[in-house]
Amino acid sequence: MNYQLIMLPNPILVSDEKIKEGDYYLTPSGNIVKAKGPCRFTKEWRKIIAGVPELPQLDLSLIADEIGYVDVENLAKVSCENSFSTALASGWWVEGFKACQSLNQKKYTEEDIMQAFAEGHAQFTDCGEFELEEKAERYVKSLSKPKVYNVEVEMMYKNGRGHGLIQTNIPNISNNTIKVTKII
Repeated sequence: MNYQLIMLPNPILVSDEKIKEGDYYLTPSGNIVKAKGPCRFTKEWRKIIAGVPELPQLDLSLIADEIGYVDVENLAKVSCENSFSTALASGWWVEGFKACQSLNQKKYTEEDIMQAFAEGHAQFTDCGEFELEEKAERYVKSLSKPKVYNVEVEMMYKNGRGHGLIQTNIPNISNNTIKVTKII
C-alpha cells in the first residue's frame, strides 16, 4: 500500500486502496467526496484514510520539522492558556494560519507570477491578450497545488480469514489517530 500526505489547510492522508461505498476520496480537481455507491472510474481518485471528519485524525509530530508543519490548534491552546480567551484558539486566525501553512513554500505573489509570465510570453510569441491571460491563469493554478509527500505510517498486523490464516499490514489507529512516521 502506498500513502501520500496532502498538505491542504487540514492535511489529509490518502492511499491507493480501492474505493468502496461510504469511503471518502479526493478527485483530481481537489474535491473531497463521499462515495455513494461502487466506484468504477477511480484510476486518478485517491481514497482518503485520515484527516477529514468521520475518519481518524493525523499525527504529524515525527515529520513536522521536516515539512515545516505547526499544529496550530495545539499552539493556540498552549498560548491562550496563560493569557487571553481560549475562544481565539478555535477562531479565524487558526483557519488563516492553516491556509498559509498549506502554501508555506510560496515565494512570489500571484501578481509577480502573472507579470513574469506576460513579459516572458511577449518575448517569444505573438499572441492576443485573452489567450495570454488564459495561459497565465492555468500556469498560476498549476503552481498553487498543495504539496504532496510520499509517507510511511505506523502499521500493525491484522489476522484475516481466507484459505488459512492471512496476516495483513494495516495502518495502526490509536486514539482515533494515524501517526505518519517518515517521508519517503
